[in-house]
Amino acid sequence: MPTHEAGAIIAVPMKHLVRPLAPLLIAAGAAILIFTAGAEIVSAIRTWMAGGGPWPRELMLHVLIAGAALLLASAVIMNRRSAQRTEEAEAALRESEERLRLIANNVPALISYVDRDQRYRYSNRTYDDWFGIPHEGMHGRTIAEVFGDEAYGRMRPDIERVLGGASVQFELTMGDGTKRRILQVACVPHLGPESEVLGFYVLANDVTQLKRAQEDLRYAAIQLQHDARRLEFLAHHDTLTGLKINTKCQIIDRNNQVIPGLYACGESAGGFALHGLPRVTVFGRVAGREAASANAS
Repeated sequence: MPTHEAGAIIAVPMKHLVRPLAPLLIAAGAAILIFTAGAEIVSAIRTWMAGGGPWPRELMLHVLIAGAALLLASAVIMNRRSAQRTEEAEAALRESEERLRLIANNVPALISYVDRDQRYRYSNRTYDDWFGIPHEGMHGRTIAEVFGDEAYGRMRPDIERVLGGASVQFELTMGDGTKRRILQVACVPHLGPESEVLGFYVLANDVTQLKRAQEDLRYAAIQLQHDARRLEFLAHHDTLTGLKINTKCQIIDRNNQVIPGLYACGESAGGFALHGLPRVTVFGRVAGREAASANAS
């Protein structure tokens, strides 16, 4: 094994050993100082009490040494606890950022942050799936480079609005044929301490399937209206000749006036070939009943 590789392998565990041991060594040294100074203080006091005389000069020095060692030990312990809390907070922040990054990269939508120069500073991996741009290559690209000049030209008025400080939403259609994609884009400005616009956040959802479903519903509604008008026409017109009739099978002229004594019935009104025997029978019965009623009166 090369010497530099062996040195690197040894350096890694040494680093992890020194960090937790350093406070312990400092605390142990402070404890030794306190113990030594305490022993000297006790010895000096005993000597002074036994022989009398002036107060020992060394006594104050030992007291200061013991106090300093005690303060040092307390500071080391407090600093170690503070460092542990900081490390725990940083670890929790990294875990939270990793979780948010994982969620953003798996959402089927474009999530990004763009600065004032309209360059991407963050983007999720959906850009790679939709545009074929590697995730590592997105940073620093302009919106025009990602979407193309034609699409950017349609987006530009809304981008200028969001850079002016307004939240905007707009639809963007891209591609043709089977590659056609409709995006619902929302942009929110990022404001600085003095309300200046530093950039903006982008969320773009693919609403192609929703738009197709809406178009299908619109077409179905138009078809339903057409069928309803056709049924209404058949209900009030002779299906063989197109003459207009009322519910009594009386024929209506062009002025919407009933022609007395003239009825449409049977094949003429019911349309055997179109609707079958039941409708022919019903219309014939209605016409006969109404004609008999009119003659009786």
